[in-house]
Amino acid sequence: MKQKHSIIQFSRGCLICGNPNTERHHLIYGNANRQLSDQDGLYVELCKKHHTGGADSVHLNPTIAKWSRIAGEMAWINTYCQGMSMEQGIAQFRARYGKNYL
Repeated sequence: MKQKHSIIQFSRGCLICGNPNTERHHLIYGNANRQLSDQDGLYVELCKKHHTGGADSVHLNPTIAKWSRIAGEMAWINTYCQGMSMEQGIAQFRARYGKNYL
């Protein structure tokens, strides 16, 4: 499951505001899951403000963090679990990442 590109973002620049100066944000992170996120393409590009720099950043706003994980899991299921039921996709995600967000 090696992806060269994000499976959720298809354009360059910050996903939220379009700023061309970005940092990679792993949608599923923490120890081994960060490497899996890289392998699976579960990341987006965010500017400093939307990544770690303020109240609207994914690392400081729990609601934005929650929605980014949900979007990541949905993208993963749509990419890697085609032909499976949603329940099977959730089970596959849980088996790979040790948790689910749906």
